[in-house]
Amino acid sequence: MAQNPGSPTQLRDHYLQTLGIVQYVSRGSADEVVVDNPVDSVADSALSEGPVVESPVMDSPNVQSSLKSAETIANQQSEVEGILLDDAEDISHEKPSKVMSNAISSESDTVPLALKFVFWQPTDQLLIATTADDQLPDSQQLSLLNRIVAAIDSSASLPQFNVVSWPPHPSMQGGEQEAREFIATLIKSKLAAKSIKLFLVLGESSENWLLSAAQKSACQQGLLAITPEVTAIIAPSLTQMLNQPQSKRDTWQSICHYFNKKSA
Repeated sequence: MAQNPGSPTQLRDHYLQTLGIVQYVSRGSADEVVVDNPVDSVADSALSEGPVVESPVMDSPNVQSSLKSAETIANQQSEVEGILLDDAEDISHEKPSKVMSNAISSESDTVPLALKFVFWQPTDQLLIATTADDQLPDSQQLSLLNRIVAAIDSSASLPQFNVVSWPPHPSMQGGEQEAREFIATLIKSKLAAKSIKLFLVLGESSENWLLSAAQKSACQQGLLAITPEVTAIIAPSLTQMLNQPQSKRDTWQSICHYFNKKSA
């Protein structure tokens, strides 16, 4: 038998469908149900018949609990969405700076140590060393060095230089300790290879890398006794001597001290 559209039974079915509760309807009764009756017409019909009678289904504790749970879940979802949106906005502002700082820190931590030394050996008894931080010595610097060599030995001239780098080849890597061990071994082999008597060290950078802390503290008047046979003259860099004439006079005085001690 067909049911009136505005009956409590219709309203109950409407509310149950709204809550997502599926009712079981027998096949015999299904033929009598008007399935194409719009929901709006049901509500309009119910309102036109007079006051709405409260449905016992809606008053059921289980239904009321389901409604409250659905409302609570909706509120929680709204709050969570708001928190996620706020966090996403904060992360979008903070992430670039963090990534940039991490990139800079990582880059600074992974930069390999690279050194370059230039050596000359005008005679069997004279060895000269300096560092080449940015570029090799230019013609003006080489001309000055040639005059210094002539002041030490008038018969000598400046030969072609020899460049030694750290690391010596790409497969060899290491930090400061490995570089110092390599340089110390290199200097010992050069001083022992021939009868070196005078070792001219040019520049503060060369002094820091080629000499130990104990050797630097033992330097007096620009002279350092490396071994009983070898004396080092600690002089300013070629660039400094060209820019500061006083440093050239200091170098000349150190050379004079060397020959005075040698002849004493």
